[in-house]
Amino acid sequence: MCPFCTCPRPPERIVNRMRLVVAAAVIVQLCGCSGETEPQLEIWQDGAFVPAIVRAYEISGQRSGATTRAVAVVTTERGERLQLTLEVSYDPTPVLSLGTWSSSATEGGELRAESVDFTGGQGDGPSVGGVFVLEQSGVPRFRVDLPLRPISTREWKVD
Repeated sequence: MCPFCTCPRPPERIVNRMRLVVAAAVIVQLCGCSGETEPQLEIWQDGAFVPAIVRAYEISGQRSGATTRAVAVVTTERGERLQLTLEVSYDPTPVLSLGTWSSSATEGGELRAESVDFTGGQGDGPSVGGVFVLEQSGVPRFRVDLPLRPISTREWKVD
């Protein structure tokens, strides 16, 4: 008998399957299998990257043959605007062929890709994302993780 009512206790194999399904659902939620939908920003402080809050993000650009040019603007919680200028080429994998950045609070510099994400074929518009380190004279200043997003989607903001 069930300890909570008078119904018969379910077989142990059913209970184990239910536990397995619940555990799998929890793992899927924790892993975020759908991927990040918001950009992540880290600021280089005292020799390590420290998370910062992003208030707005927009990206625009266009594809021309085997190259996509995009401009992403990330606005921090303090109102600083970071502009990333990306040129991604692909043959067949995406590679950052040119990258620079500028800021509303300081001078900009070079942009180095830790990873580049790209989708978009003949029928779809291009989507660009990846993890980029923003350097100034060879010294890291920021790390930005841009979600893979169509460059026609212009804006994301915190409500």
